[in-house]
Amino acid sequence: MKGAVLEVVLVSAQGVDRAIILGHPDYYVVVECGKQICRSKSSSGKLDKIYWNEKFTFQLLPSEVETVTHLKLRILKERFFLDAKFVGETMIFLRRIIVEGNEHGGGWIEVRPAAFNVELKDETYRGQITVAMKFIPNVDINPKRSSDGYTAASVHKMARQMIAHWWRLLTSCGCGSNPCRSNGETSSVQGLGLEFDPECMCLRQTSCGCGDKELLRQRHKES
Repeated sequence: MKGAVLEVVLVSAQGVDRAIILGHPDYYVVVECGKQICRSKSSSGKLDKIYWNEKFTFQLLPSEVETVTHLKLRILKERFFLDAKFVGETMIFLRRIIVEGNEHGGGWIEVRPAAFNVELKDETYRGQITVAMKFIPNVDINPKRSSDGYTAASVHKMARQMIAHWWRLLTSCGCGSNPCRSNGETSSVQGLGLEFDPECMCLRQTSCGCGDKELLRQRHKES
């Protein structure tokens, strides 16, 4: 199938976060192009300038070449035992590079590394993120999306697997007093009367003399 390829090189960022006294926090970027989502590796460097130097390849179906309008980059800061903290985001509009690439007669269009402003949660701006891009039209692509990008559903599935893994580690203490089942499909927590089903990510009440198990949390619907 003929389509197009968008290569995105995530280079670096600077001045995107407030200075801290101790340590050098790690940052990663979630890159979204249409329905495809990629997560970068953790950054290197110091707070004043952080580096990724990582390339992502997005395969675009013919319909997406006509409809994709922008590239979205969300910067997040990793935190121990806590959810990642949103730092800021950048929107890079793609219509110009796509139109010029299609009019180029089958060649490719390259945008050399350029700095883009980072918008914070309060809609103010702080710092910049440096990105390079290359748009390659009229190339053979895999209609099954064999690319570096992930769909939202696959990202959700990976998140569920990670949560289930950590849940099993926390509940499988090996001391004999915890009735968790490390090799089963569910894990229970001593004293709470709850069990966790990693397949549907729900908590259910275990047998406690009150009759049948009661569903405490509804199953998450697939995206």
